[in-house]
Amino acid sequence: MSTSNRYRKEKNISGKVSGQGETQPPLLTGGVRLLQNVHKFRGVDWLSLSTSTTYAHKLCGVSEKKDGHINALGFSEHELRTVMGGICQRHFKPTAKSKKYGLFYELWNWTGFNAQASVAMNRPFGFAGRKCTRIDIAFDLRCDKGLSPFDVTDPLRGFYEEKGIIDGSAGEGGECRTSRYLGSKLADRRIRFYRKDLKESNWQFGPCMRIELMLRRDPANKLFAAMIRDENEGYSIAVAHIEDMCGLVLSDDVSAIPEREIVVRSSVAETMAAMVFQYGRMLDTVAECGIDLNSLLELRRETMGRATRFKDKAFLKEAHELLPADLIEQAEQSYRERL
Repeated sequence: MSTSNRYRKEKNISGKVSGQGETQPPLLTGGVRLLQNVHKFRGVDWLSLSTSTTYAHKLCGVSEKKDGHINALGFSEHELRTVMGGICQRHFKPTAKSKKYGLFYELWNWTGFNAQASVAMNRPFGFAGRKCTRIDIAFDLRCDKGLSPFDVTDPLRGFYEEKGIIDGSAGEGGECRTSRYLGSKLADRRIRFYRKDLKESNWQFGPCMRIELMLRRDPANKLFAAMIRDENEGYSIAVAHIEDMCGLVLSDDVSAIPEREIVVRSSVAETMAAMVFQYGRMLDTVAECGIDLNSLLELRRETMGRATRFKDKAFLKEAHELLPADLIEQAEQSYRERL
């Protein structure tokens, strides 16, 4: 049985498509009926780029500073800038070095409506000097006025649970006003389902279900690179991500998902050196003030989530395999390499 038909019979939700006299063939699995293979809107809803200062100067050349106050951790200066399509956020003068650019990098964010023109704005500058750390792709589809996000996700439960993907909900005011999430907050891939028309009071286009793919790190960078080459290719990859995660078929135009890069995990010694390099002075000040860090660390152990505990196990195993003297020696060497 194909992915698109696998769970189609689990739930039978029928109804007329907004503005249509008869129901259309199901677009979504589970019998959920939305507009047949036609997106009312698709676009970038969020874009975050980590750039070199050289690349950032190019962005400054096609934008203007705007009055307003924003903030972001890890940077000492911030500003809003007027760009093609709206406003973006610029964060610069970082407080910690990056492995690639040292202190010569910036963070640029485009959000919501302002993000729609972000790809076209960056296309002339090529690929060098920037990395996409987050991108959200939104698909808005017409739906029945009584359709809730649960009606879309419930028939898909068997598919995404087999893949180990967790779900969650947020919001008040009934099922239609509740957002549904597939994937954890820390995951590289996450999907959000919500009724766009019920979330925005000024929405004027009738009942609408928004399906929002949120990508981070390597999947985000690869999707953005595809959109720089060809936006249609980027959207078809986004559709492929959604289908791969939960079996939901938005379109027949699907591209292969780019292979993930193999990330080399830092050693225990390198991690310790990076922590001392970035937070050493702060930790030293805390110790001078007589603050008991052990009690704070105990609180952290009690409140950390399951995913963090899993990652810590690998770290602890490697740390226990090293003799304390060897670990300190390796950490000191790694620290000197950062100077």
